[in-house]
Amino acid sequence: MNWRGLRNHWKRLQRRPGGSLHRSRKWRCGSASHLRQMPRRDKAAVRGWDRNFDDPIPLPDGSELRTLRDAGNYIATLPKREYDAPAWQAAIQALMLVVEHVRQTLLARIAMMRALYRHHAPEPVPRKKRVKKHRIIR
Repeated sequence: MNWRGLRNHWKRLQRRPGGSLHRSRKWRCGSASHLRQMPRRDKAAVRGWDRNFDDPIPLPDGSELRTLRDAGNYIATLPKREYDAPAWQAAIQALMLVVEHVRQTLLARIAMMRALYRHHAPEPVPRKKRVKKHRIIR
């Protein structure tokens, strides 16, 4: 497709059903481009609190958080002292960002995992290189 054909294709994508052009290109080429191709009844299921995480978040008690709503309900049941921790505040902000804007759920998943397991120290990585032996010359 040459440049002129690409420009005409872009203008056709920008057109509203009424025939006027959108004022902002950002609206049409944002991360929600897959939503335009879906039927209207399915758009509400993809947005909001009912979206699933890519992988469920395992909790320390053995249960799992599968949707954004599960994560929000879990945060709502936290004690005040734990809720005020900076890691949980960051998780709340990430969760709200994902819910309000069509974003990847991975952002909220990472924030939740960091808040859940913030007291677990990572295991030390063993050294791969052997220590060199040096001779002392006198």
